Amino acid sequence: MNTTEKSQQLDLTATLVVGPAAALIALLVAGFRFAAAFTADGVRVAVPLTNARADTTLAGGEVVVGSPDVLTLTVPDLNPTSSIALGVSIALTAATWIAVSLLMVVLARELFAGRPFSRRATRAVVSASWITFAATCVIMLADRFAQNGALAAVAPEATLDTGYSSLLPYVLGWAFAFCLGLLGLAFTRGARLQKDTEGLI
Repeated sequence: MNTTEKSQQLDLTATLVVGPAAALIALLVAGFRFAAAFTADGVRVAVPLTNARADTTLAGGEVVVGSPDVLTLTVPDLNPTSSIALGVSIALTAATWIAVSLLMVVLARELFAGRPFSRRATRAVVSASWITFAATCVIMLADRFAQNGALAAVAPEATLDTGYSSLLPYVLGWAFAFCLGLLGLAFTRGARLQKDTEGLI
């Protein structure tokens, strides 16, 4: 085995280790998030706010007044729909990371096997793109259900921030899905070009 083959083998081994490790980390993070959100005192929900004013006391005793963008609420009697929505958001986030990680392992195996434009490689990339996009949309809706329920339980007159800043956590997911979609398009075009080229030989 020459140096190039050894390097490729090490890269493949690293990918096969990192992929499942990322999936395991996503599962552990989901567990910690569940434990932090569903406590004995109630359900904890991070709520984006707009036009809010609050004062707090610092460690030195000084009182400062500011406009918080996010407030974590602990709601003892959060309605079931909002509670389920929060659980769906946490679980779906972990499931998405796990699915994409495993699909990237499939892609890596095809690449290292010298089949970059195989049907399996193309499907892995395209599937990862659609899964990320759809999951991000569902997660955003689930978060909105949970946030609306939490805010209505403690402050019915308060306004939930639905502006640009509240969408930032989901923009990364959509951007990642877009990049995967472009990569999937490149793989699809490459597969067609390879097929056409083989037909000319």
